[in-house]
Amino acid sequence: MDSWNSIRSGSKRFFSGNALARASGIVRDISMAYVFGTESFVALFFVAYRLSYFFRRSISGALHAVFISIFEEKRNENETAAQNFFQNTKRSTMYFLSPLIIFICIAMALFGYAFEKEELAILTIIMMPCLLFTSLHHLNEAFLQCHKIFFLPSAAPMLFNGIWVITTLWIGCKNPKYPMRILSLGLLIASIVQWMCTHFYACKHTLKIKTQPLFGNLLSDARTLIKPLIFGTLSISSAQLNLTFDAIFARIASCDGSAVLWYALKISQLPYSLVSISLCAAILPPLSRAVKALQLKNANAFLHTTLQKLILILLPTSLILIVLSYPLIKTLYAHGHFTIGSAKITSQALSCYAIGILPASIALILSQAFFAQKRFAFPMIASLLSSATNISLNFAFVCIFKLNATSVALATSLSSTMLAITLALFLFVPKKSPFSLRTPTLQEAT
Repeated sequence: MDSWNSIRSGSKRFFSGNALARASGIVRDISMAYVFGTESFVALFFVAYRLSYFFRRSISGALHAVFISIFEEKRNENETAAQNFFQNTKRSTMYFLSPLIIFICIAMALFGYAFEKEELAILTIIMMPCLLFTSLHHLNEAFLQCHKIFFLPSAAPMLFNGIWVITTLWIGCKNPKYPMRILSLGLLIASIVQWMCTHFYACKHTLKIKTQPLFGNLLSDARTLIKPLIFGTLSISSAQLNLTFDAIFARIASCDGSAVLWYALKISQLPYSLVSISLCAAILPPLSRAVKALQLKNANAFLHTTLQKLILILLPTSLILIVLSYPLIKTLYAHGHFTIGSAKITSQALSCYAIGILPASIALILSQAFFAQKRFAFPMIASLLSSATNISLNFAFVCIFKLNATSVALATSLSSTMLAITLALFLFVPKKSPFSLRTPTLQEAT
């Protein structure tokens, strides 16, 4: 039986693993800052990383949300059918992504040759196969979360970051000829290790139920995924498109602009990842089950209680980051090749990003309410509007007003605020919506 206590318990377990992963992420960024600073070649690496990460996050993030919604619906009917759906989704993912990766690599090679961006193309091509292993990892993560297993999938990125740190420190000691290519190869290996961590545990869990023959219902399950996956991918890709264009516009603003934004963004994403994503991971399965069972008071209570906890934690956290941005950045990064000048502009970018932490978190939770109802089109429309706003603001700030890279962070926060408002209007205003602005008490729900 789902309740707020079960959601809180799940979010705590996800938080514990996620905290370890984020702590390793801070170590990763400190090592990057110490070894490389904000040099132009590492800024180019961050652009390539964003290009490859755009595809990874867009597809794998959508697959995660869509899978949970459909899996819970099938499990409500038959556990075996749900298990078979998981196996078929894994096969469909491999069959679809393998040729897509090859196509993207060929396109990037042609782009690099045509526009004399060979190094950018090479780095992106090396990291592009991460798309397959990251997507399979997120699929395993979604499957385990549906079975109320939260710690392992949330802690798995610690392995990814650990390999990243080891590779960075090795490059700092050996000074190879092509450091960013070696680092990109290290990230590919890290994505494979991360996937293997959840793969074996998910396989162990699926052995409990006898599944169907290898290709049974494969096409049927694939067709079930296609439409919601397209909507989900477009929704998440617009957010990732914002980050990708942020890196490009920051690069236009200054040679080290994309590196500055990277370090600021990673600090601002810490409370977002620890709190918002933990709550998001815990609320989607029970929210989906409540909507499927037409327990609308329960669904409303889950959503509103989550939003209240979110605001209570993240509002003061955002204010602290705005006030203490410079001493925080100076303490963490101002060592080795990372200069005091870089610390000042990075702290300004952090303050701008901090403005958007709460709106982005609210938008993330509201989107789960749409996914629970299998209404994937509305988050997609809102995200596309937000993306268009972000790109327009970036163009105005950087290309017309000639502002520095911190203006890119401000544009991101403003577009996140617009996204949260748009999703709230789509969710609460329609009369037929199962969710309302009125906050039901947990006593009413039960």
